Amino acid sequence: MKSSIIKKDSLLRIQKTMIGLKNIDKTLSDDINNIIEKSTKNEKKELEMAFKKYKESINKAINNPEVKLKIEKKENNNELINKLMDKVQIAFQKAIEEINNQPIEQKEKQKKIRQLGKAITDAILSDEEKNILKTINQHMRNLPYQSVNLLC
Repeated sequence: MKSSIIKKDSLLRIQKTMIGLKNIDKTLSDDINNIIEKSTKNEKKELEMAFKKYKESINKAINNPEVKLKIEKKENNNELINKLMDKVQIAFQKAIEEINNQPIEQKEKQKKIRQLGKAITDAILSDEEKNILKTINQHMRNLPYQSVNLLC
């Protein structure tokens, strides 16, 4: 019986000590933050003003007629890229169907489909884009759930 009282008393002392230490830690953290805030007040204000000026300059540049025209051209170009990608995807799907309808072994069909996919990838992606997809695929293999497949 005595040992359980000692244990409870010890736990209460530990709890009281821990609360005190945590309070000291919080006070010290608050003091450090206050000192840093006070000693960097002017720099923070200058930084905020510089950032505001920077945002204003960006908005001014974006509203420049030349930039607006280039943004419009870029959007049109991206639309053309998307249309071309849609056509490539449809053609690839048709080619897969044709390959699968050929009277050859399954392994040969898979080989032809992989070769076609690689040829398409080489035609439409830059080396940088291929490296990005390679990195994504490597990380996808390390995920606990590997139910997502990428065509690469």
